[in-house]
Amino acid sequence: MKNNSKPSFIEEARRKQIIQTAVDSIALKGYCNTSLDDIAKNAGISKSVISYYFKYKDNLLMEMTETLVSDMNNYIKSQVNACETATEKMHAYVIASLDYFNSNRNNFLVTLDIGINFKFREYNNLLNPVVYDICRNNIKKILILGQQRDEFKEHLSLKTMPSIIQGTIDGLGLQWVVDQDSVSLEECKDIIISMIDCLIKK
Repeated sequence: MKNNSKPSFIEEARRKQIIQTAVDSIALKGYCNTSLDDIAKNAGISKSVISYYFKYKDNLLMEMTETLVSDMNNYIKSQVNACETATEKMHAYVIASLDYFNSNRNNFLVTLDIGINFKFREYNNLLNPVVYDICRNNIKKILILGQQRDEFKEHLSLKTMPSIIQGTIDGLGLQWVVDQDSVSLEECKDIIISMIDCLIKK
C-alpha cells in the first residue's frame, strides 16, 4: 500500500481478494502467461486498484507466495499441535500435508509455478530455501521429541531424515498435481506413514 497506516477492514479484504484472484488466474494460465491486466479483469477491478495495493507485479507475487506458504504451514502446524505423542504428530504431519494439497490444488500448483519461474528466486524467492528450512525444522522438532520420549530410534540423522520425509510428501504432491488420475493422495497416506514408521520408530 502507498501509506504506512494500518489498513482498514475494507482495504484488507480488497488485498485478500486481489491475492486470491492472482492465485486463481495463475492456476488457470500459468505464471508466465498471467498479467496484471488479467488479474484485474478477473477480479472485476481496474489495474490502478491493484497498483494502489501492490506497486509492481513482483510485489503482488511475493506477498501471494508468502500467504500461500503461511496458510499451508499454519494448517499443518494446527493439526500437529492437536496431537499428544510424537508418533501421532508425525502421522498428523503427513496426513495434514496431503490433505492440504488435496483441498488446495490451485495453491500448491501456483506455489510450484512461482518457485520455478519467479525471477527473484536467486536471492529472495520464498521457495529457495526458506520454505524447506521451515518444513525440515518442523519435522526435526517432532523427531527430537520422539527421541526424548523414547518413541523413535536414538541414532536418526536429524539432518537427512527430515529431507527424506518432506521429499516423499512433496514428490507425491508433485505427481498428483500434474496427473490426478494416476495418484490418489488418500491411498498414499497409510503407505507413507508405514514407511516412515519403519525408518524412525523403535
